[in-house]
Amino acid sequence: MSTPTIQLKLSQLTSDLAKGYTRLRSQDQGWGSIEEKYAMEAWEVERIFLHPALKDKQTKAFRFELVLDEEVGANLSEFAAEIKAPVQATPKPTPAPVSIVKVPAKEVETDFSALL
Repeated sequence: MSTPTIQLKLSQLTSDLAKGYTRLRSQDQGWGSIEEKYAMEAWEVERIFLHPALKDKQTKAFRFELVLDEEVGANLSEFAAEIKAPVQATPKPTPAPVSIVKVPAKEVETDFSALL
């Protein structure tokens, strides 16, 4: 007597991942795992996910949804209003003019050995 073969479609597994199913029971986030759903052993699940079409697929659903409460929402509205307000640019003070003195070439010393 041989072991019955179970046929799984790739679309089934990707759909399960999109619904929040994890690969293994130990990774379950509350929606269940593929290991439990199809009564598989952990090594069987790992082997199935070596298939190129499933190799990098992960659970798509998340346990948490971020929701802005009213207090935070009000602060964000005020912040957004500040961002939209025109910026008042203050002029930078003009630096004092710098005078440039040209020295004739004859007066420039070219022997730098005295500096060493």
